[in-house]
Amino acid sequence: MVLPAWTEDAAHFPDPQHRVWLRRRLSMFGVPLVFVLYNPSKAGHERDDATARRGIGFANAVGASDLVFVNAFTGIATDPDDLAAMDDPVGHLADDALEAAAEFARRRGGVMVAAWGAPKGRASTRRLALDRFEHILSLGLPLHVLRMTASGFPEHPLRLPADLRPVPWMVGADAPPADPAISAPIPR
Repeated sequence: MVLPAWTEDAAHFPDPQHRVWLRRRLSMFGVPLVFVLYNPSKAGHERDDATARRGIGFANAVGASDLVFVNAFTGIATDPDDLAAMDDPVGHLADDALEAAAEFARRRGGVMVAAWGAPKGRASTRRLALDRFEHILSLGLPLHVLRMTASGFPEHPLRLPADLRPVPWMVGADAPPADPAISAPIPR
């Protein structure tokens, strides 16, 4: 796979309503840490939001070289129902971004962490999210998790303990261990 040129950018917005890639270069050493989140909010080329700052903390804690955010939905919104009301909440480059992020991590020995959390919003919004999450799982990406929610979704990193480390997500198997003492460190 040839990686798109935008994987070298700090952020890629194919239009004002969608962000498909957010990258922070942290160190010359280490491997990338990629998070697959629900959807982008306000972080951009030079601006970090709370999720970006928290991701940088996780990435620094494991000695990552880069932090990359891609999303299940590329539509920019802070409310799930507003996202679902968009003409194209997924965005035409969403799957390309997921596959590019997986390849970016693979080539550099990094890890891709599913962290989209539980579906939120009205019933129709939650159904849209469930369908999208199922589609992502069908792509066969090499996903890890930090911890699973009680309802079986990969938890969003914003409010997780800083000492958690990614563990492989065996989709359909029991949830991976939530105890950081038995969670595997990021591969070096």
